[in-house]
Amino acid sequence: MVNWIDEIAAEKSRKDEQANADVQEAIAASLLISQESPEFLRQLKVELGAMIADLPKIGVEGSLTDASQPEFETRYYIHLRKVSLHPRLTEVNLFHRTGSYVIRCHPMNRKAFELHFAVHPKGGSIAVYADNAITYMNPHQTAQFLLRSEVDAIRPR
Repeated sequence: MVNWIDEIAAEKSRKDEQANADVQEAIAASLLISQESPEFLRQLKVELGAMIADLPKIGVEGSLTDASQPEFETRYYIHLRKVSLHPRLTEVNLFHRTGSYVIRCHPMNRKAFELHFAVHPKGGSIAVYADNAITYMNPHQTAQFLLRSEVDAIRPR
């Protein structure tokens, strides 16, 4: 017969085991993000560059500048310009400090926001998500997320 003291002790043991498992999972996720975030950022730069190179097809010029400081901070500056008699400009600046779990995004005409690194729930890879969009994004999707709203702001549909 199990008495109430044994039930409380068993519940405490289950909670301690779950807390330990949660800590181990967080440590593993932190290590994975630390290891894979440099490659994610490199792929993001490649995707941004490829998309910016295609923008003239829709009447928008753009440039991507990498002003990163190795071992300190990744910095990408994106400048977009609508080519017309009434040109419009916009930019978005991206910052990721080595060892952090966020990419800080500073658009010229909107409020700054953050993209958060996370381990993708459907696999052992990392992804990012925005506060206002609970969708995990790979580097290609992240580039599209960043550029689409900026292009839409300077190029009416």
